[in-house]
Amino acid sequence: MFGMFHLTNLGSFSLLYVLVQTCIGMEIGFFLSLRFAITKSLWEPLLIHVANNLASSVLPVSENVLFYYPPVMYALAVSVVLYIALIAVSLRELHAKTQSMHAATHKEAEEEEEKHVPVFVDNKSSSNSNSINNSKSNSKSNSKSNSKSNSKSNSKS
Repeated sequence: MFGMFHLTNLGSFSLLYVLVQTCIGMEIGFFLSLRFAITKSLWEPLLIHVANNLASSVLPVSENVLFYYPPVMYALAVSVVLYIALIAVSLRELHAKTQSMHAATHKEAEEEEEKHVPVFVDNKSSSNSNSINNSKSNSKSNSKSNSKSNSKSNSKS
């Protein structure tokens, strides 16, 4: 979109000039959108755009721009190569930022999941100890009742 707005210059400048301006504008627009995605701020892309416009204002602009004229060719070539390099660096930076954000989100999710992990009680060991305790208490109560009944029967005789 950014570069496409330069098509409005079609009535004022030659077709070749407007097409070159549009293509470079699209390249610059892609770079500026990457910078916005990385910084989440419009200030950096805005300042870069202002600096770019100031730098491009020294280029000769007329209806019959000669692209083979060395200063124009040099400026255009440097601009294209510079923005390709800046795009490559920004793509790497955005990829690294995305990876670190993904890793942090994954780590937070794991930590949250660990908080909600249910604790399982070994029911077999607790039921075994209960049955052992129950059998001990049952045997004690049985032996007490047996001894009481024995003592009663002995006292009757």
